[in-house]
Amino acid sequence: MARLGNVSFFILSESHNYKNTITEHPVEDGNDIADHVGSTPTTFNISGMCTGQDAPSKYAQLLELFRKKEPVTYVGRGRINTVVIESFPSDRDADIANGFNFSLTLKQVRIVKTSTVDLLAPEVRAQVKDVGNAGRVQAS
Repeated sequence: MARLGNVSFFILSESHNYKNTITEHPVEDGNDIADHVGSTPTTFNISGMCTGQDAPSKYAQLLELFRKKEPVTYVGRGRINTVVIESFPSDRDADIANGFNFSLTLKQVRIVKTSTVDLLAPEVRAQVKDVGNAGRVQAS
């Protein structure tokens, strides 16, 4: 059993996509040089199944997680914090009487918080001398 947020389901398959972005620039002789490597967010592709009396409720909960766009924790083969559902296709067919198959694409997101800082405290600002007018200065 896997869990996304508070929703539990069966995993059929799970794959992880780790990727770096490498910036390249051409140089004089026509070759490219790489000067920086940056990490891109990790993506997780999950195929799963929900069955039983609570399957409609689980479908609604997964759809709500998709619509909220808020980071949640995924627990499957491992534990991954701060993932958001990027896509959520699902299939309902005659093969599963009381349930549905689905695929999830989860993307790990990095959350940053902004902070503000006062540049000069009011008491320091009062101690700074005003810039005077130097008049015209002849360049030599």
